Amino acid sequence: MFDILKNKTAFKSIVLACLPLTAVTNKVLPSIIAAVILLLSATLTSLASSCLERLLCNKALLFARLIISAGVVGIVAPLLTIIAKAQIDYMGIYIPLITISTVLLLNQDADSIKTIKENLIKTLITSSAAVVIIILCGFLREFLGFGSLFGFDLYTKFISPIGFFATSAGGLLTLSFLSAVYALLIRKEDK
Repeated sequence: MFDILKNKTAFKSIVLACLPLTAVTNKVLPSIIAAVILLLSATLTSLASSCLERLLCNKALLFARLIISAGVVGIVAPLLTIIAKAQIDYMGIYIPLITISTVLLLNQDADSIKTIKENLIKTLITSSAAVVIIILCGFLREFLGFGSLFGFDLYTKFISPIGFFATSAGGLLTLSFLSAVYALLIRKEDK
């Protein structure tokens, strides 16, 4: 079942799902919050859309997934505000982008999965890969861009951090690097 991560379409979907979140993943805690929202949204949307799959055609299913995902994100994000208000406030307008990330993760190879269980397992695997990439992106960007992890200063007294990694462009570069590593690992495993 983990072979799905070697699929080029799944790989593209995972990277595209992470792309909108590069704006808020310049620190670890917002990355973790975004990853949790994405995982919950993808799982619950997958479950609900699998149940609706028998009733709707493919075009209608895309819109149903978008509406379900928006509803899940709309419920989960305020609930997480109780736990991490500062991080949710920091993410602000970018939280709705998780809806698009969810739909990107769920839309690839939608026709090839027949049962609810298979669909849920596939969603958990692909969204877990996206979660790992998002959190790694947050770790790398906070470490390189701010010289800290979880807000604790690590090396800024000795050398200056590379501020570029704290910017959105640094997020794109970090995501590109992590995507290249992911692609190399997949290619190496195939040999």
